[in-house]
Order: sequence, then C-alpha cells, then structure tokens
Amino acid sequence: PMDALKALFEELLATVDRRCAPVIQAASGVSPRFRLVQVLWGVIQEVVVKRMQNIFSPGMQGKFHASYSAAHTLLCGLERYIVSMEELAAFRGCPEMQAWNSKWLLSVY
Repeated sequence: PMDALKALFEELLATVDRRCAPVIQAASGVSPRFRLVQVLWGVIQEVVVKRMQNIFSPGMQGKFHASYSAAHTLLCGLERYIVSMEELAAFRGCPEMQAWNSKWLLSVY
C-alpha cells in the first residue's frame, strides 16, 4: 500500500529521533567535519535503493507521487539535524544524494 512507505519512513525518523539525535548533536559539537547525518543517509539510501526499487517507478503517477512525497519528508526530517549551511550543502551534494536524486525520473512528469 502507498501509506506503507510513508509509515516506514516516519518510523525510521522516529527511531533517529529517539536513538540517534543525542549522538548527532554531540558529534556536531565535537567537529563540524563529522557529518553523522550524511553517514546515516548513506546507509538508508543504500538499503532503499537496493531493496525498494519499485518506489522509483514513474509508471503509476499516484504511487510515484506518494513515494516521492514520503521520501522528501524523510530527507527534511534528516535535515533538521544539520547545523550549518556548509553541512547542508555537503549533504545535498554528497554522492549518495546525487545517486538518490538520479533514481527519481522527474522529467517524465
């Protein structure tokens, strides 16, 4: 179901909030170069791309839109933990993000 992906990503963010937020905040205080959110994203992105390839399929407009919206909400939730514009730029420009963005065939729409 379309809502399953949204629920999965919401649970993932809730887990990050509960278990990772203190570590992320502590790490950002230690060094601005330690980008734990980017490390988390690399793992999340790899699992989603390998195991949930069907979410990137533009063939069904409603499903594609729901998947893209859920994914965007996930990214916004992770970006909450980014403390500087430099880190945000690095996160959005990292190879994992570029690979993620290339999966969404937005030009179809």
